Amino acid sequence: MSQSQSELPSGYVIRRCQKTDEDYLKLLMMPKSPSSMPSWVSINFLITLFEIRSGIVIFLFLQVLVLCMAVFFYGLHIGLLGATIHVDNVSIIIYLISCFLIAFMGTAIVMAQGGRGWIKDYPWRYWVIEQEDRFLGSAYFQNYETFSVIRSLRICSKWRGKGLGTAIVKKLIQIGKKPIYLSPALGTSKFYRRIGSRRVRFQKLPPKAQRFLIPTYCMAH
Repeated sequence: MSQSQSELPSGYVIRRCQKTDEDYLKLLMMPKSPSSMPSWVSINFLITLFEIRSGIVIFLFLQVLVLCMAVFFYGLHIGLLGATIHVDNVSIIIYLISCFLIAFMGTAIVMAQGGRGWIKDYPWRYWVIEQEDRFLGSAYFQNYETFSVIRSLRICSKWRGKGLGTAIVKKLIQIGKKPIYLSPALGTSKFYRRIGSRRVRFQKLPPKAQRFLIPTYCMAH
């Protein structure tokens, strides 16, 4: 992420996300924009489609996971007992239905915890860099009593290396309570060191900060 301000897009704005469906959708669609959608398509309808897609992905993942675990324990059972298990068509049907129900319940729990409720609780914790109603980047930022946390820095691939990450992080450093803690994504620690951050031991972080950061690599500014 270059620090060359001359490459920043003209007319960009850095602001806090708002508690609106529009902001939620734009975060999901980044770097696309709702304005590129047909006028007759409502934002709530698009959000519902995103949530359905997310639910399908989660369900398929859990289904594969359950099947793999079942095969593993079946093989372990054979290895320990040295005998095969008789399987008929009814047993296979019951087994498949059980896997489906487990994956379905798991998907329902995940979606209930992180689904539409995210709109009410989390958008305002994100700061975004925006141009012409389009999100080019975002970062999770939260002020606490004696420190701040920055994480989930995300820049659209088209705009990486143009100073957007530097711009949004410097903005958050200016308004944050010191110290500011963060967990760099893989390969981004050099970027944070260039703007003055240093590595710290996870054990030295405040207990509340430890809940938000990755133990393997933490930095402070």
